[in-house]
Amino acid sequence: MSAANPEREAMDMSSRLSKAFGLKDIEAIADLYGESIVVWHNHTNSSEGKSENIASLSDFFGLFSSVSYEDIKLTPTNAGFVQQHVIRGRLAANDRLVELPVCLVAQIEGSKIVRLDEYADPAPLFQALPQ
Repeated sequence: MSAANPEREAMDMSSRLSKAFGLKDIEAIADLYGESIVVWHNHTNSSEGKSENIASLSDFFGLFSSVSYEDIKLTPTNAGFVQQHVIRGRLAANDRLVELPVCLVAQIEGSKIVRLDEYADPAPLFQALPQ
């Protein structure tokens, strides 16, 4: 993060990420990511690189007619931010509302997100999907 105003940079990055997510704007999200970003997921205990995560997000967005980050609680840190939110979305297949509590721990370097640790429980999504 830049030394000028790291808290402002974290707030801006969080806002841009949240907006892009709600628009299902894969290109905007990819633009926020550094080329060597690592995205770790607690529910799989595995990491993805940029292209893998963008593909995963594209698949995820395809499940929903609408989706957004809501009830956002943002805490800037020295390295980036911690963001707690609820992913709320309507499934395209059956119009069911899905709510997934999530915590993101983001590290920013040079105005790009270089690491995201995502803590989420995907069970509500799996339970709402058509069998």
